[in-house]
Amino acid sequence: MKQSIFTILSNTPLTDCVYKMVLSGDTSAITAPGQFVNIQITGKFLRRPISVCDCDGSTLTIVYKVVGKGTEILSRMVPGEKLDILTGLGNGYDTDRLDEVTSSQFPLLVGGGVGIPPLYSLAKRLTAQGKRVTAVLGFNRASEIFLAEEFRALGAEVVIATADGSAGIHGLVTDGMAAVSDYTYLYT
Repeated sequence: MKQSIFTILSNTPLTDCVYKMVLSGDTSAITAPGQFVNIQITGKFLRRPISVCDCDGSTLTIVYKVVGKGTEILSRMVPGEKLDILTGLGNGYDTDRLDEVTSSQFPLLVGGGVGIPPLYSLAKRLTAQGKRVTAVLGFNRASEIFLAEEFRALGAEVVIATADGSAGIHGLVTDGMAAVSDYTYLYT
């Protein structure tokens, strides 16, 4: 775990209540897809845990949903503002260990809503390892879909499921999983 000050580079809405924030700072403690950060928000006692969507040597990308006062404050922050962030939290996915225990060339990634962002960096890592990734992404309705095009840009096959049937398969992510028959390992 490492405490650092990050500078907001961008904070843009992806849907009416989901935002993508890109920050600049020391990401050296983030070592695996699936880890999370804890963000201190001025005026709030508890830090907000947010999963890491993506990171490189100097930028951190988070995707978060406005669900309370803390994330509402976060959504109003603008480029140039600073945030105190604890990084490198959680174990994340060990993709190297996976190769030791299985010859999984066709991983299936399954997530819904704000459970999707940590799967993005996992998909990025797996495609870089030459795996053929399929991602089943679940949402309540078509207007809430986010990151699907970013997964496709990585080369992943994307299956969308919406609870109201307004896009993709009508149902839950488990219904979307039924549409995928050729996977050798499952990440959730």
